[in-house]
Amino acid sequence: MDVSRIPRQARLVAVGVVLACAFYTATTASADQSVAPGTFGCALPGGERVDVPVEFGLVVPSSAVAGTRVTVEPTARLVLPAATVRALRASGPSVDTAVKSKLVLRQGKAANDLPVEDLVASETALPVDGDLTVTAIGKVATFSPAEGEARVDLSGLTASLRVGGLTVECAANPGTGVLGAVNVSAAAPTPQVPVLKAAPVTALAELPPGLPYNFDLTVKTRIAKLKSDVVIGPGSFRSVIGFTPGPDGKLPLTGDLDLPPAKAYLVVFRFMPVDNTITLTPDGQATGSAVLTVDGTPNSNADIDVDLRVNLRISDVRQDGVPLNVGDKCRTVTPLRINLKGKVLVVPGSRSVLKTTIAIPAFTGCGTTENLDRLITGLVSGPGNELENELVTRAPV
Repeated sequence: MDVSRIPRQARLVAVGVVLACAFYTATTASADQSVAPGTFGCALPGGERVDVPVEFGLVVPSSAVAGTRVTVEPTARLVLPAATVRALRASGPSVDTAVKSKLVLRQGKAANDLPVEDLVASETALPVDGDLTVTAIGKVATFSPAEGEARVDLSGLTASLRVGGLTVECAANPGTGVLGAVNVSAAAPTPQVPVLKAAPVTALAELPPGLPYNFDLTVKTRIAKLKSDVVIGPGSFRSVIGFTPGPDGKLPLTGDLDLPPAKAYLVVFRFMPVDNTITLTPDGQATGSAVLTVDGTPNSNADIDVDLRVNLRISDVRQDGVPLNVGDKCRTVTPLRINLKGKVLVVPGSRSVLKTTIAIPAFTGCGTTENLDRLITGLVSGPGNELENELVTRAPV
């Protein structure tokens, strides 16, 4: 396969998939990166040994909940001296790098090896003059800790440099040291919440071919007229980014939205409590575009511009506990139009928030014994409703 024929943005997407193919962690806090500096001793042809500086980095979350899956993200950065680069160029124009690390997970008196795949950098061009910096990345490692402090130590580090038919082996002795520590709290008890009857939905449509990016989605909205907040979710947003850029150079994005019904507590006329169920159902697939920036760090992101259309339905309305017979067909006359625009982090476990403002259309089909369309429209419909979309990136299924 001629890689040069693949659009540059599509090649960046492919790198993003390497970063995204990891387990989703829903309960870890923000992560910090710890770096262990050292030096590789590398044996060149003829027996000459050279020193190659190396930094092994590990992104570790600062906290987690017991029993949940935690991810740690390793990287390695090597600086090949100019003399070493010249020696390698005698065997070929580029170098393949593979870094093997040994990580140990410690909790209390227990110590267990943490499986981690090789960190790789393929076909890095060797310059004619000067040093060469190589950054090797790999898949995240995962573990499920118990309550207490969980430490990750680096206990060994080796590397292989391959140029043509030549292989140069390198070894470092970083010693033992803590690369990161996770404060693991006890799992919170599961809250008892009323079971909501989900609205009947058809199976999610098949998305077109491309690279999948999936998210857990929670929607928080503030209804302007009632000055009340409603939380819907978590649900899901499955998206696929295509390979072929459009005329504007952006990659096409298609997605499916799936949100559960939500119980809402509203105060009408500043004194009248009203309970109801709000259901958002998609009106077709989401469409838009994406520009990817993948640099091997937790800040790798997709700058998206996506339009969604959803129908809003209100049911099971009760005023101070007394049913208000709106029926099950009380919905907006036209779909709500939601625009998701901004940068979304693509590394699994990352949290992103996109904010926008929407207008709620008029309602129709409200009332079983009398027409309540004007009442519901007057209470809820109108512009200026703030919408906050929280997306947590998870691995493709």
